[in-house]
This record gives sequence, C-alpha cells and structure tokens, in this order.
Amino acid sequence: MAEGIESLKKLKRENKPIPNWLKTRYIDGSYKNKKYDFRKWYKLVDAPFNLSNKCCDINKEQPSKRYEKETGKIPILGIMAQESKVRTMSWLQYGCNAFDSNRKSCRPIMFWTEQDILQYIKNHNLKIAEEYGDIIDIDGQIDIFGNVNHKYKLTGNNRTGCKLCLFGISIERDRLIKYKEMDKQFYDYAMRGGEFVDGVWQPKNGLGLKFVIDWLNENIDTFKKKPILY
Repeated sequence: MAEGIESLKKLKRENKPIPNWLKTRYIDGSYKNKKYDFRKWYKLVDAPFNLSNKCCDINKEQPSKRYEKETGKIPILGIMAQESKVRTMSWLQYGCNAFDSNRKSCRPIMFWTEQDILQYIKNHNLKIAEEYGDIIDIDGQIDIFGNVNHKYKLTGNNRTGCKLCLFGISIERDRLIKYKEMDKQFYDYAMRGGEFVDGVWQPKNGLGLKFVIDWLNENIDTFKKKPILY
C-alpha cells in the first residue's frame, strides 16, 4: 500500500498521468481482487509528511543479503507460512529448507502456528522479552476425549518490529499506549518535536509523531471512526 501512495505522491508532484494499476487500486476500486482495494488510504497522497515501505529493505534485507553473498552462509529464518499468503506459497513450493530457491534459507518453524510457539514457550518455561508480557490461557476447552485444548495469548505486544514504525497501526491502535507504559523516554522522543521544511513535516528535537497521528485521526475515515490512541 505504501509503495502505491509514494508513487502517487511523486506523480502528483511531477504532474504526470496516473497509470492504470494505481487507478484501479487507489482511485476507482475496479481491480478484480478486492484485497487490493486501497481507496480508503488515497487521502494519504495529500498528507504533509512522507511515507515509504523501503526502510525494511534498506535496514534489514539489503545488509542480510550482502552478508550472505560475502560469506556464503545461509540464514535461518523464524518465519511461518501462517503469516501471509506469499509465505504459504513459498512453503508449499520449497518446504522448510528452501535450498532450491533464488535465496537459499532454512525456515525450521515454517509449518508452526503462533499457538504452537506460545504453547512451546509455556511448556518449556522459556524466558521471552518483557515487551511481550506474559503468556496466559484464555480458552482451555475440553474435547470429546477429555483433552484440554489450550488457547494462549500474550499480555503485551504480539509483534514488536521496529518501534518507530506506524505500519499496521490500523490493526493495533493502542500500540503507542503500550510503549508509553513500557518506555516513557522513548515515547516522549517519538511524540515530541517536528517542524515543516518546504511544506513537509520533518523530525526535529524528536520524531514529531503526535502531529502525524493527529493528522491521520482527522483526515483518514477509518481513524475518524476508531482513532489511534496515544
């Protein structure tokens, strides 16, 4: 989604025509797969701040691939088929040891689910980062054989990712509240500061996320109905 918005912003700045693949996904919603109907995010084209999906590639993917090429080593990745359709298709094609793919890798927990991981941690009493909180049993149902089918949940963050990133905030709208409780110094740095430079909001003496979040809550319909909390 962010890649499309970034492209639309650039086209608008340069007063260039919008290609059909962007029109059908972001403007008229006519693309056949409704999973890619991004019309609700189109107003981001006029947002007074920049956004991009390239930070993960620059900060994580490129250095990892460069290291693999330089050393000849193959990475062990903790990814799961459950996490996306792309990863499911990759697992079906290559399995856990993707040694025949363009990027060779070992994915030992590809067939696990999130519940498998939480149960393993719980059963073996493993220590996890405090950001995740504790693992609690929220639905211990008994099947016809008398076995208890546990369902586990984290009391903290389900995903940590990059603390500074707002991607996925529409799914986890209380994320910043959790950071406020866990790390007040980080929270203060992320929210305060900011200034306009040539009409674009930029970090200064802090990241200035408060302005960004306020703009999203006031201009994007999905956040008008259910605001991002901070």
